[in-house]
Amino acid sequence: MLLWFFLTPMVKADGGSLRNSIVVEAAQNFNTSTATVKRVWRRYKHHCLSPSLENTVVVGRKKGSGRKKKWNIDEINAAMKEVPFSSRRPLAALSNAINVPRSTLHEYMRQGGIKRGTTAVKPMLTAANIQARIDYCASFVDPSCRLFSHLLDIVHVDEKWFYMTELTTTYYHAPDEELPDRRVKHKSHIDKVMFAAAVARPRYDARNHCWWNGLIDITPLIKRIPAQRNSKNRAAGTLETHSIKVTRDVTRDWYMNHVVPSIIAAWPPGYGKDITINQDNAPPHPLVNDPELLEYFAEWAKPENGGWQIRLICQPANSPDLNILDLAFFRALQSVQQANPSNTKDELIAVVRQSFENFPLEKCKKVWSTLQMVMDQVLIANGNNNYKLPHMSKAKTIRRTGRDIPLRLPCTGPLPLIHPPFATPAVSTAVAGVQAAPATVSPASSPTNNTHLDGPAGGIDSEDDDLLMGNGGDGHEDDDEMEIDWEDPHEEIESAWI
Repeated sequence: MLLWFFLTPMVKADGGSLRNSIVVEAAQNFNTSTATVKRVWRRYKHHCLSPSLENTVVVGRKKGSGRKKKWNIDEINAAMKEVPFSSRRPLAALSNAINVPRSTLHEYMRQGGIKRGTTAVKPMLTAANIQARIDYCASFVDPSCRLFSHLLDIVHVDEKWFYMTELTTTYYHAPDEELPDRRVKHKSHIDKVMFAAAVARPRYDARNHCWWNGLIDITPLIKRIPAQRNSKNRAAGTLETHSIKVTRDVTRDWYMNHVVPSIIAAWPPGYGKDITINQDNAPPHPLVNDPELLEYFAEWAKPENGGWQIRLICQPANSPDLNILDLAFFRALQSVQQANPSNTKDELIAVVRQSFENFPLEKCKKVWSTLQMVMDQVLIANGNNNYKLPHMSKAKTIRRTGRDIPLRLPCTGPLPLIHPPFATPAVSTAVAGVQAAPATVSPASSPTNNTHLDGPAGGIDSEDDDLLMGNGGDGHEDDDEMEIDWEDPHEEIESAWI
């Protein structure tokens, strides 16, 4: 087609004849032979529908000609549906089961007639688990407007193993490049370190006029022990990094000496002091009514310590999809960590910490919107976990509108008849910088009287929502900042936090 367009104006300019110089120039431009150029031009002239060289249609091949297809896609799909899923992998097994060549299956896959998908093993759910999932997700929905909570008062915590390397890794390389040669002593004993992380939802800090990414703390659960004897790698007495057994005491110690102090130190002013720590039901996690933690939280609740109202809750059992860390954050963090190879546990710890500190703000925002979408799908599936999360095209939406994803997404799933109490985040309206000075603050919106963002009584309008997302607001909140003592009380080698 391009060759015809190239030849037509040149031939018209030359009086309608195809000179040899034109043929040679066309052959050079399209990297073909002069015989091909002449053949194409003869076919063009033969199939012209009008005497002029304009508005002509060229038929290169007779309609219906060519080799007839032996199989059509409808027949293949009908035969494939008769084969159990266990016999459809790999592609060679499917080819033998339906007696269709693999090359034909590949061609239909390229055309979209056959899809390739993956499934992941999901936790078994009991009837009690399903009901707990429904109640948990519904507790974050405001029934008056069917919008999810802002989730601005909740902190998710969890643990994860980070490995030095993966068993299998995919690389893109040039044809003459050699792939990296990766070796370990045993594939079942790859060096790893467990990290405990705590994250909250990103928000705009009106006082400092910047975004807070919500990254609170990530701590390796390790201890350093001096080497007992000399070796070719280190001298006796050198501190070695070892993982520790994670128990309830270890997790409680992490909450009291890392998570809560980090929350209080990093929490932006104006977002209230009612904070909920969300954990899963792992045995090493403390109970929600743990006496030591309750006493510790009570100390922070005293007015002289800031009046922080902190509580601990557990997400439904067998529900990792309802924890922001298991849902998306850890996977995204691990992909960044794997891009920076390490050879020792100390290097791995440094890489994970650096990846955590440099985690992109935009990804932090998106994963919390994904959590609201998951909650919506849980309600649609009546508490089950066999849903398929729809694509929201968050990045495309942000580029098209020039705005962030709304803090509160709509709930389209059914709500239980007996609706659980709505978990309204206790966030002060001072977060948006609405008040110019403390003297003009009304009692209902005073920083000391935290008003809810949700519900008809303490509702927040679209203008306030813009300010919450960092689209405006220049006021100041005059809560006193607390000085946190970062000195670690656990400095013994046997149980040192690093």
